[in-house]
Amino acid sequence: MLLPEASSFAPLEDFALRQRFIDPSSGSIAAHFRDRLRPLAGAAAAAIAQEATARCPDAGAFEVTFRSDDSPGLVQSRLHGLGLTDAAPVIVSWDPATALVTEWGVFAAHWGDFCYPAADNVCIWPVAGNWRLCYRRYEVFQFTGGSRES
Repeated sequence: MLLPEASSFAPLEDFALRQRFIDPSSGSIAAHFRDRLRPLAGAAAAAIAQEATARCPDAGAFEVTFRSDDSPGLVQSRLHGLGLTDAAPVIVSWDPATALVTEWGVFAAHWGDFCYPAADNVCIWPVAGNWRLCYRRYEVFQFTGGSRES
């Protein structure tokens, strides 16, 4: 998949999950997210939803599975241990109306802001590459990948 065109993006202020990325002390987007979250407009999010569903089927073969209810540092270490490039652009898709583009390093460092237990099923995949990471609302990450260089 290629990086969506500039017209495919929407302002962060309009993003349905914007509140997750707010710094409580300032009431604005946290500095580590500023200019690093690019929400997809509704039509663009809907256009990739079928791909997200195909990449994260309910049953499938995954190379790595781990719990997300371990300590946040351990989960972050496991995500970084997948060997993916921090600067690689990734798509994060929650549902047909909600998706964004960020960098793998941003997702891995702040995964808890992207993945809420009991609320989210999230599919993460690179703009260029074959791997996929699925977060299940029952607090499990599942990973499989072709080339991990992206």
